[in-house]
Amino acid sequence: MGRTDGEGVEREWSHINPVAMSTKVMGPGARHDTLDDHWGAWNWRKIVSMGAYSCMVSMSFTDTIISLGRHLQTKLKEAIPMSKKHSALLNALSATFPAETIIEWTRMVDDWQDDTSQPNPFEETALGTCSISQIDVG
Repeated sequence: MGRTDGEGVEREWSHINPVAMSTKVMGPGARHDTLDDHWGAWNWRKIVSMGAYSCMVSMSFTDTIISLGRHLQTKLKEAIPMSKKHSALLNALSATFPAETIIEWTRMVDDWQDDTSQPNPFEETALGTCSISQIDVG
């Protein structure tokens, strides 16, 4: 997504900056909740812009939603073929390892996603904490 819309994250800050004056005097919990509410509203606006909506409150709001929808559509036209390309590359790389290794790595990722107290398969282990015999690299 960063390749197709590198400024996407930056765009939201113009929306959230005015909230800073209100939240700077809040306690941590209230500040966190308020920022969550504002980010949630921003995400909701992005979601509703994904389709065509004929009934909107005002013309300027409608124009904004349609513009955001077109922007997303443009980005998806590039992202979908790139996703297929990346899947093909992953399959080609995976084919260079024994099937048992891929199954084990997939299990490690699934276990960690289900329970983040499990070892994180995306972090490098410290030298000496994991022996080579524990990792089947074929």
